Amino acid sequence: MTSRLDEIKKRIIETDKLILVTSVPGAGKSTISDYLESIPEKNWKVAFVQAVTNMERETLAYEIIQQVSPDKADEKSFAIPQLHKFLEFSSKTEKVPVFIIDDAHKLSTELLEFILELSALKYQETSFRFILFADENINDRLNTESLADLNKQLVTRLTLPSLSKIQLKEYIDNRLSSSGD
Repeated sequence: MTSRLDEIKKRIIETDKLILVTSVPGAGKSTISDYLESIPEKNWKVAFVQAVTNMERETLAYEIIQQVSPDKADEKSFAIPQLHKFLEFSSKTEKVPVFIIDDAHKLSTELLEFILELSALKYQETSFRFILFADENINDRLNTESLADLNKQLVTRLTLPSLSKIQLKEYIDNRLSSSGD
């Protein structure tokens, strides 16, 4: 688990592309996303979003703004402009805006396009760092005609192999303890 987490952190630091972490269901993506959220680097400002089917742009932006700048989270209708201002603020304060989205395979093609567009934004040298944790079927939507160009330019991929027996035990123990058992 630690080596997977270290690899993702390394990619966040070394690239400004969206990081797509895929695997088969049950390989520990959600556990890694939880760890990544709870153990950020000191210069990161992290937001964690659990994707849901039919999520809209404004909802995603609002959930992010609520976490990174709760005093600015007025209404959903202002969330996208506030997200743009947050990028500028991050640049000025030298913080890296890291946005983790778990279960990203549930997002619509339109919302994936929005996330890719946000990934392309820059203010001086600062850009949003999105990490999408998803089942492998997300690749079908990212390879559609409408997203293919953005996908090629803006996405770096990390495929997680199935868990070893030791990792599986750690994963099950973690899931049981997080559920209160």
